[in-house]
Amino acid sequence: MNKKDFENLEVGKSFQVGYREYKVMETEEIFGCEGCCIDKNICEFLKTENIIPYCSKEIREDKKDVIFVGGFE
Repeated sequence: MNKKDFENLEVGKSFQVGYREYKVMETEEIFGCEGCCIDKNICEFLKTENIIPYCSKEIREDKKDVIFVGGFE
């Protein structure tokens, strides 16, 4: 997978951070972070380091707001 594909990982796809797996899910929440498993205090850092995909419709190529669910072992 290349960088662009990861940054815009499709809804329904999964990715790993360390040994934890997260799934990309579309959200309709006004405040898009509601229900996301990634701590919003470190989210921007994780995106700039390409550790997690983009989540904002303003940046994503599919123009969808997404959250990440899971994080379980």
